Amino acid sequence: MHDFAGLKRTIALTLFLFSLSLTAGAQSESAKKSIPADLAAGIALHDAAHANLDWDTVNGAIRVLKPLVTTDPLAKAYYGSALSLRASLEARDKNAVAALAILNESATLIDGALASDPESVELRLLRMENSYGVSVESPVNRWPAMKEDLDWLNARRNGFTPETLGVIDLYAGLYFARSRDIDGALDAWDRCVSESPGSPEADEARLLLAKYGD
Repeated sequence: MHDFAGLKRTIALTLFLFSLSLTAGAQSESAKKSIPADLAAGIALHDAAHANLDWDTVNGAIRVLKPLVTTDPLAKAYYGSALSLRASLEARDKNAVAALAILNESATLIDGALASDPESVELRLLRMENSYGVSVESPVNRWPAMKEDLDWLNARRNGFTPETLGVIDLYAGLYFARSRDIDGALDAWDRCVSESPGSPEADEARLLLAKYGD
């Protein structure tokens, strides 16, 4: 019998560890094309905010990304993601009502960015990753958005780098685990290790396979 409570705790730990490189897949795809210097700076600040979740770092990312929202769907999505970090801080400070309002705004921005450019791989990856984190850590249900992006990405896997495939498969496993489809989760984590054996995602998948593969 599968230990779903233990799996939930392990997934929560995986989310915490993986949050340090949450946008790795989106970054990999973004690197394939040139992006403006100001947006690149904003993305770097966003990622620093993931690694150092404090008010100064998060607000710095928001301050740089906000003026770019109307210039590029990717900027709009990263701004929305930065707002979700602010919501985490509000929740940590016991401001639940403020956190929920910010998360709803964040979701609207990210969904709007993707609606402007639905064929963007990096936007799909960013929303997939953000949706998982928000759904696990808050009352906001972003599972349907995550599932939509997983389906879209998996339908196009042949064109992706091993690093990107590793991100997709790790998150697919996390989604299946949340749905209590442990066999589906284990298959996805096996693919993660096979497709991207040297990646941080594969390391996380190995931990999950070792714990729940028997």
